[in-house]
Amino acid sequence: MTKRDIIIAALFLFVALGAGLYNFYSSSASAVSKRYLNIIYKNEIIKKVKLPASKKIEIDAGGGGWTVEIKGFKARISAADCPGRDCVKKGWISNKAEALICVPQNYLVEFEGKDKEWGDKTDAVTQ
Repeated sequence: MTKRDIIIAALFLFVALGAGLYNFYSSSASAVSKRYLNIIYKNEIIKKVKLPASKKIEIDAGGGGWTVEIKGFKARISAADCPGRDCVKKGWISNKAEALICVPQNYLVEFEGKDKEWGDKTDAVTQ
């Protein structure tokens, strides 16, 4: 190998390493900023929360009251004015393949974001 070959090989290696580092850091930073929790009432988003978050949201959109609790990238319904309270019994959800649904009051709580940001936990049917 000549000196010129070594310089060209080093240049290619440097460019490849730089591209790999750029891809790694840009994708990990955008994964956090593009996750949302949607609270939907009668097929309309009434609240969109950027994740991670730590808060309790009281909702009363005419169908009864709900309390949605968010901690980091998890959510749950901690209180509801519906019969049976199945949505409260469901507990915490933490990935895009899960949702909290209250059929009597027509509420839905779901995550939004690209699949790779959620660690590819969705299956082919959910996608």
